[in-house]
Amino acid sequence: MTINFLPRRPFPFPLLACFLLSACSLSSRLEQVPLARFDLGPPPSATAASEKNIPLAIEVRLPSWLDSTAMNYRLLYENPRRMHEYAFSRWAAPPSQLLTQALQTRLGEIPPASSSSCLLRIEVDEFAQFFHEPATSVGLIDARIVLFDKKRQPLARTHYHGEYPAASPDAQGGVAALGEAAADLAEKTLGWRDELKAKALMNACLP
Repeated sequence: MTINFLPRRPFPFPLLACFLLSACSLSSRLEQVPLARFDLGPPPSATAASEKNIPLAIEVRLPSWLDSTAMNYRLLYENPRRMHEYAFSRWAAPPSQLLTQALQTRLGEIPPASSSSCLLRIEVDEFAQFFHEPATSVGLIDARIVLFDKKRQPLARTHYHGEYPAASPDAQGGVAALGEAAADLAEKTLGWRDELKAKALMNACLP
């Protein structure tokens, strides 16, 4: 029996070298793409100072996987349980800091150096851009708001859920929509605080 071996062909090293060089060139170009950094936009108008204002400490909390500079989005039409990140866009600071600044400005509150004031805690459960379709998305914030007395016992609680449509299906659209939701969160929190004052539920927070 005769076995015929196929002749060996020389490995196309020049082709491999060309492929590697192209890959390196692409990787180099991607590394040179500058990151775009965003915040929530100009701060909302501050509440006018008043002698009747009751000093509150403000605390914003997010889960660790949300409280980073990564800009997250979900594709609800594909897999709502999977979280994605924009490759070349980042928050200028973690969302907890951005939201704290927005709330402090709108409510006219400055957190005291001690724990002698009541505490307004905002537990944010969702802060991301949600795509219902490839070209349709919203900026969504879902949060639990709790007012604690000076001994950190809960006095009152409420819930916030806000969705604002994004003008474009990209990071810039998501930033603008989340900025609107953040401003609405601050406005709704201000209204809730004023309701508690009117009902004398904040008397325990008086100096």
